[in-house]
Amino acid sequence: MNRKKSKRITRHSITLLVSWMKQLLPEEEAEKVTVDTYKTMMPEQTHFMANRTMYLNAYHPKWITKKIKQLIKIFPDIEIEDVDLELITWKVNQRSMVSH
Repeated sequence: MNRKKSKRITRHSITLLVSWMKQLLPEEEAEKVTVDTYKTMMPEQTHFMANRTMYLNAYHPKWITKKIKQLIKIFPDIEIEDVDLELITWKVNQRSMVSH
């Protein structure tokens, strides 16, 4: 993956995270969340341990970036900016359906 594509994915993951956070918060709190201020509202811990394995916390910028990359691999014709939270949720549900 080239540098331009990687930067586009990173930028888009941040915008998706901000929109997700705005959906969770009440209107007056949601107005405070921007691309510049979202980091102050994120937990400091980026990973968690379960069964002796370290996992990346869900809905963290790195986690969203990882899901976008997986979706691009599944759907090579899709544009990075066309990936939305609904598609990421679909990807997460596909993973859970396979494991059960």
